[in-house]
Amino acid sequence: MAEVEDRPSLSTLPVELVISILGSSRDIQSLSATVLSCGHIYRIFLKAQHQLISKVLFREVNVEVIPEAIAAFESSRSRTAWTRAGLLEFIARNLDERKISERLWHFTDAFAVTRLYQKIKQLARDFALQAKQSRYKLDDARGSAISRSELSRYERAFYRFELYCNLYHDLKTPLMSLEERRTTFFSKFSPWENEQLACVHAYLVRLITPGQSTGQLDTMPKYLLLQILMKW
Repeated sequence: MAEVEDRPSLSTLPVELVISILGSSRDIQSLSATVLSCGHIYRIFLKAQHQLISKVLFREVNVEVIPEAIAAFESSRSRTAWTRAGLLEFIARNLDERKISERLWHFTDAFAVTRLYQKIKQLARDFALQAKQSRYKLDDARGSAISRSELSRYERAFYRFELYCNLYHDLKTPLMSLEERRTTFFSKFSPWENEQLACVHAYLVRLITPGQSTGQLDTMPKYLLLQILMKW
C-alpha cells in the first residue's frame, strides 16, 4: 500500500503564513477559537498578538465608529474612579480630536468592545427603522434599506450617549456643573449631534417602558442630559 503523503495543516505552515491566516479571521471570537486550537498556533500568535487583535477588531467593528467605540470602552473602565482632573484629561484626549488612539489590545478588552458594539449596532438599526417608519408613515419599515453611512450616524449617537453616561454618571456628587458640562462636552459636537442624544434618550425610555404614551413619558424623570440640552 502506498504511503499517504502528509497534508499541510496550520500546525505545519510557516510562521508568516499562519500570522496572515490569523489576521484574516472574521471576528475576535473566531480569532480566539483558532488561537486556542493548537499550541503551535498559540505560540505564533504571541509573536504578534497586539497587531492581530487590533486588525481583526477593526474589521469586526464598523470602521466609521471606531474612535467612539474606543472612547466609550475607555470611559467605562474609569467610571468608578473619575477625578475632575482625570475627566478633563480624558475629554481632551478623546473629544478634542476624533482619532483612533494607539493602544496594545488584549482579548479581554477586544471582547468588551465587540460586545458593546453588537448591542449598539442592534439598537441603532432598530432606532433607524422606527425613525423611517414614523417619517414616511410606513406600516412596517423592516424591509427598508438603510445605508452604511446612515447607520453609522445612528451608532455614533448611541456611543455618545454611552460616553456621556459614563463620564457624568454620578448625579449625587457631580464633578462638573451643568454649565461646565455644556462647555466641556456638548461644545465638542454640532447642535444636530447633540439633538440626537435627546432622541436616543427618548428611544431608550420607550424601549424599557413599552406602551407608555407621549404624555406619560414627558412626566418621567429625565437624566440631567436633557436639562442641559434644553439650554443649548
